[in-house]
Amino acid sequence: MTDQQVKSRSQQFMLIEMILILTPISLISIACTPFVAMLSFSVPIQFGFIVLGLMFFASAIAIVATWVLCIRFWRDGKAALQNAPRMYGRLSMLGAAVALISIIMAVAGKPSGFLLGLPLLIPFAHLFYEINVQTRSGPSFGL
Repeated sequence: MTDQQVKSRSQQFMLIEMILILTPISLISIACTPFVAMLSFSVPIQFGFIVLGLMFFASAIAIVATWVLCIRFWRDGKAALQNAPRMYGRLSMLGAAVALISIIMAVAGKPSGFLLGLPLLIPFAHLFYEINVQTRSGPSFGL
């Protein structure tokens, strides 16, 4: 199997991940935006609402950064990921951090709506694999 065939298959998997995972979660996030905004402005300022707003903001930024990286990879392959500004990788990692925080909150008995974003770890892991493992260039994704 040639490198071009592997690249094509990997890019096809990325397209499937974008359609089945990234799009629905992005739409859910967009649909929730007005409710989170209303909630944060309608209640007296409390620490919990500040944390909720910050996590939501971090999630939104991470989703946008993940979209940018996924589209770059889908269109132009690994070279586009290697040439992408590291800021996108770092912001995408922010989403992974929010996912881990939501897991910890769920284990602690306070589940949140951020658990819906856990499937986003699949395209994130795919991008991480492509830039770090496939290229054998060492860890560089967002670091």
